[in-house]
Amino acid sequence: MKKMLRCSLLIVLIAGCMYIAVGCDFRAQWELADGTLNIASEAGMTAWMKYRATQAGEAACGTVHTVIIGDGVAAIPPEAFAACCNLESVTMADSVAEIGERAFYQDGALVSVTWPDGLRRIGESAFQETGLEEVVLPEAVEEVGLWAFDGMARLKYVALRDRLTSVEYAFSRCPALQSVSLGDGLTRLGDYEFSDCTGLKELYLPENVVALGEHPLLESGVKRLIVGGSLQSIDRLVITRANYPSLQQLVFLQGPPPVGTDGSGGFCWAMDEAAAEEITVFYLESQAPLWAEWSACPAVRIESMEDLPPLK
Repeated sequence: MKKMLRCSLLIVLIAGCMYIAVGCDFRAQWELADGTLNIASEAGMTAWMKYRATQAGEAACGTVHTVIIGDGVAAIPPEAFAACCNLESVTMADSVAEIGERAFYQDGALVSVTWPDGLRRIGESAFQETGLEEVVLPEAVEEVGLWAFDGMARLKYVALRDRLTSVEYAFSRCPALQSVSLGDGLTRLGDYEFSDCTGLKELYLPENVVALGEHPLLESGVKRLIVGGSLQSIDRLVITRANYPSLQQLVFLQGPPPVGTDGSGGFCWAMDEAAAEEITVFYLESQAPLWAEWSACPAVRIESMEDLPPLK
């Protein structure tokens, strides 16, 4: 009987040691010390997410100031670091190809992100309401989800890359935004993309942009919109003074936009009387033949961009 008991205790001890070893092995893949969270592998990320789901994990999230993602991690899971209210800095290895939905949602103290070169996808609301002042996406990014950078009160500069063909809602409600560089691969400026960005005064649409979504600049501060290419499709872009309170100049570097009413082939271009009195359409002398039959609203011909009058 005693021998059987000793054997049972030995089995329990071995099992316990195995459990501890596995636990330690998992824990070794992530470590939180002095406000710095290191996650070295996919196993470590899995372990962190399990821990994050606990009450202790929620409390620990509030103590994190720096996150370092190691080279063995391919994706940041949804809500991995959401509402980590003191998180200030994130460094991701180039192995990270995807950032999940709401991964850094409402991390208001977050001011620094080292973007991975291999990043291809950013999920919905991934950085919504964070404290970043600039977003310069890596060249590999192909997809940016809805509201990915929405509501960022400090954001001043955005640079998108050539593999990104369409974005919408991604940078809405960013009142401090002053400068935007859109990649040459962009073909569509999506719905409400820069709506309520009251600090943005000028926007250049690259030559390949052929479509505008619904009110991409609604109630923004844009005074001058420069269209580099020939628009083919405009969804519900009915310009009223109420919707576009700041707009003064529409500058077309190639042909005129499509004319029609909402529902006629998806083309819609119209100004209410108040807007027509205050917004001037400009086109280049070199493109005059394309504007010969334009009659939607008055247009002014200029030799070059240098002939544009100053904004009020």
